[in-house]
Parts: sequence; C-alpha cells; structure tokens
Amino acid sequence: MILDTKDFINQINEELKNIVSKINKNIKLSLIRIGDNKGAISFEKSIKIEAGKIGLEVISKVFDSKTSEEEVLSYINKNNDDESIQGILVFVPIEADLDQKKILNTISIYKDVDGLNEFSKLKLFSPNDYINTPTTALSTFEYLKSLANLEGKDVLIINRSEVIGKPLALMLINEGATVQIAHSKTVNLYEKISKSDIVISGIGKAKIIDTNQYKENAIVIDLGYDVIDNKIYGDFNSEKYEQINIRFLPSIGGIGRINSNMIIRNAIRNGERNGK
Repeated sequence: MILDTKDFINQINEELKNIVSKINKNIKLSLIRIGDNKGAISFEKSIKIEAGKIGLEVISKVFDSKTSEEEVLSYINKNNDDESIQGILVFVPIEADLDQKKILNTISIYKDVDGLNEFSKLKLFSPNDYINTPTTALSTFEYLKSLANLEGKDVLIINRSEVIGKPLALMLINEGATVQIAHSKTVNLYEKISKSDIVISGIGKAKIIDTNQYKENAIVIDLGYDVIDNKIYGDFNSEKYEQINIRFLPSIGGIGRINSNMIIRNAIRNGERNGK
C-alpha cells in the first residue's frame, strides 16, 4: 500500500485554524533567508502557502550572502524581543561565510520553530509535546503516530544525524518503541530491515536500499532525496512495493510536505503557550 500525507496535513490545518481563532492577539512567524539556496526558497514558499490557509502572518527577511554576521544577529535579537513574533526560522544551510551554529543558537528557544538551537534539543530527553524540536524528525514522529500505536514496535532508523536520526530515535523511545539506528557502517542491514515493524531511511542516495524483504505489514518511510539527471529519487528502490504487504510513504510528496505545517504549528503553540 502506497501512503500519502494529504489527509494528515488537512487534519493538522483544521486543528491549527481552531487554535488561531481562540487566540486574542495576532501571531507572526519570522522567516530569515541568507542567500538564494533553491531548497530554502522552495521551503519558504511552501510555508507561506500553508500559513495562508491557516491565517498566520508571515514576515520574510532575505539577507545577501555577503551580509555581516552582526547584521543577522541583530535582526534575530529584535525578533526575540518582539512579543508579536512567536516563531523564528533561519533557513539552512546558510550560504554565506557566517557561523551557522552561532546564528542558530541566537534564536530564542521559546521561538525556535525549527528546533536547531542546541538547547532546544534538550526537550527530547523526556516525553512532552515537542514544541520547537527538529522539524523533519517531528513530522515523521507525528505521522507515524497517526498510523499506529508505537509502543513495543521495533523501529530501524537509517540515519544518525542531529536533525533526523537522533531526535527521532529519542521521540520513539519516549513513546515505548525499541529503536535501532543504522548507518553506512552497519552490518547485515537488509536482515535488520526484514525484522523491523517500522523502517525509516534518510541517507539521500537514489535507490540505495534495494530489497523487497520486509516484515508483514511493515511501515516504510522514505526521507531520502537525491537528484540525478534532473529527476528526484528517494532511498528505496520501490518499484515492486505495491505488490508486497507493506505501507510505504515515498520521499516525493511525503514527510517533506508536513514540515511546513510543523513549523507553523510550533509558532502557533508558542503563541498559545505565551498567551499572545
């Protein structure tokens, strides 16, 4: 069975509209882009479209790639102090000769909607609502919860990054799942895949996982993204997946579509929490 995220996104949007209608003051989301990275431009556009559906005001600031670090930090601090702004997002990677870590750590943890301030990640060590935590991990976690009870499930995550694999593993462990993290040096990967209730991959190499041997009714989530000859591919060679008994969410039109909604949800929850 091939999955999609359309119904899940519609449900989130309806919930957010309801929250926004009950908050007295206007909430703003501040988007900060440094340079003209195509991925950042596309993500920015997606956030604005989804925010428009919900009624969330978005402010965009674009800095030239030659801008000074002081100018960027000053703008972020103004956003931190502005009570009408409840979400701040700096698009990464930053295509400029700036200290990305310093810039991300300047964002207030109470407004860090992409969860990239290193102190925001501390929220992952205990079960909570995960406001302002890494977006792709959060989107994957929330989508999985909509599909199944995660308690007791054997989960294999093929990614060990600070923004996907590690935060997602902590969320799933907090939910009662048993989690393994695999990577390029993992031995017997396909054997581990065949024994897992849930398999998630974010390697980023086209069709690198080439197996049809899955546990019955396994959930398989593709977070990979690779472009070859102007065509986008995920990590899984999924040509025969409709013929086997698994639930598969492709990379194209998959978790990436939820990320904008998680950014918006974080901003709105910040506003709700702060009574703004």
